[in-house]
Amino acid sequence: TLSTDGERLVAFLGSEGLYCFDLDGKLLWKQDLGVINISKYGIGWGYGSSPALYKDRIVLLCDDPQNPFVAAFRLSDGKQVWRVARKGDSERSWGTPLIHFDGTRTQVVTNGWPYIISYELATGKELWRLRGGGDNPIPTPFVADGLIVVTNAHGGKAPLFAIRPSA
Repeated sequence: TLSTDGERLVAFLGSEGLYCFDLDGKLLWKQDLGVINISKYGIGWGYGSSPALYKDRIVLLCDDPQNPFVAAFRLSDGKQVWRVARKGDSERSWGTPLIHFDGTRTQVVTNGWPYIISYELATGKELWRLRGGGDNPIPTPFVADGLIVVTNAHGGKAPLFAIRPSA
C-alpha cells in the first residue's frame, strides 16, 4: 500500500526497497534495505506492512523472521533516523505501525508475536510491551475513544486489547 502526506507518495516494496515520489511521479529518493523475507513455513506469504507517515518521518515494520526490525526514516531525504532489532520480540507480522501523538508523546505501536511493542518516535526507545495473542499478527493498531486498540488473534487465543497511551 502506498502512503502520502499530500505532497509526496511513499512506497515500500519489501526487498525491492523504499521509494519516494512527488505527485507528478518524479522519483525523489530511494533506499535499498536488503532482503526482507516475510515468510512462514516456506510458503512465502510476502510483505504486507505499509509505510506509516507522521510529519517528516516514515516508519517501517519489517518483521522478517530471520532479521526483524522497525526503523524510522526522514521523509524529506530517506535517511535512516533509527533502527531497532526485534529478534525475540517478534517472529513475524504483517501489520502497519500506528504512529500516535497523545498530547504528551508520539509513539510507534507495532503489532507482533509474541509481543505488541510501543517505541518512542524520536529515538526508537521502547516505551512499553504487552504479550500478544495469535501468532500471525496482521491487524494494524488504531485509536478509538483515546485508547490504542490492538488484536492479533489466530488459533486458540483471540484477545482484543484497549490500552491507555500511557500504558
